[in-house]
Amino acid sequence: MSTAERDHYKIAACPCGQGDITRHVTSWDNPWSGVDVSYSIDCAACASRWSIDSSGATLTDRKSEVESRRAWSVYIETSKRLDEYLRPLALRYVAGQDPRSKKAEHALLTQLGIYRGSYQSYLKDRQRSPLQDVCRLSANPEFTVKIVTTYGDAREYKRLRNALDQSEAERDAAASKVVRRSVR
Repeated sequence: MSTAERDHYKIAACPCGQGDITRHVTSWDNPWSGVDVSYSIDCAACASRWSIDSSGATLTDRKSEVESRRAWSVYIETSKRLDEYLRPLALRYVAGQDPRSKKAEHALLTQLGIYRGSYQSYLKDRQRSPLQDVCRLSANPEFTVKIVTTYGDAREYKRLRNALDQSEAERDAAASKVVRRSVR
């Protein structure tokens, strides 16, 4: 059974000055375990208002972070909707090229710039997911326009693309309003 030595170090005062920010270090007595390091804000008022990152270097105002997380979620959902629209179009394009093997598929996707990885990685990815899910269509905007023009609806693509651009701008604006401060 392992035992541990726990040390606690005050690294700074909390933002209001009534408490401390503490670094907790746990070292185990066996040679195969590393050291566990964590941080805490030892002031009830500041702990409810601020969070501390895993490096112990930055405090983030919890209230200011809420809108950023919401905007990030909207961006992810909007991005998924665009991907869901484009994936069947990409599948139709690749099927039309008639790759006769997984090696030929990998070569085609690599040439198009929508898959970056070794052939071995591609085989593993294809075991887990269908062809259209392993492509990064956003990596090649020209290809995206080509498949939309050939197989899709340009108006629907434009609507989805505009929604993504708007959600990206909102995400970036919300992220810029997050209040952070250095611990030291």
